[in-house]
Amino acid sequence: MEAIAINKQSQYKAEITMKYDVSVYKKTGNEFERVPKEYLKRGNAYQVKAITDDYIQLVNGHYIVNVDPRQYDIQFGEVTMNERIPICSRSGVILRYVEAGQKFKIRSIHDNCIGIGSKQYVSMQHDITIKYL
Repeated sequence: MEAIAINKQSQYKAEITMKYDVSVYKKTGNEFERVPKEYLKRGNAYQVKAITDDYIQLVNGHYIVNVDPRQYDIQFGEVTMNERIPICSRSGVILRYVEAGQKFKIRSIHDNCIGIGSKQYVSMQHDITIKYL
């Protein structure tokens, strides 16, 4: 799968924070090679340039491969609610309402909704303000 950019005006498209120390790789041709004695440290934030199904490319040119999504938190930006808005499941079931002015980190982006974590989504059809990284 080819890497895609969400916000072409930004130098990077997301920020990733590791929950554990993770090995770093470099890409030589089509192969990934582990960088000896170099790790992404737990709790530190790193800027992401590209994301595919196979790897995450960092702005510094290093790669993360074979990492489970439960090992990191990722943020694509921030969404602000401009009115009272329902928070829904992916299937559209209303889970709760949030008030105007509340802000959430964008954890995932889908066709017509934004994931704000814990399987909770906001429809892009509502009055919201999106600020990408």
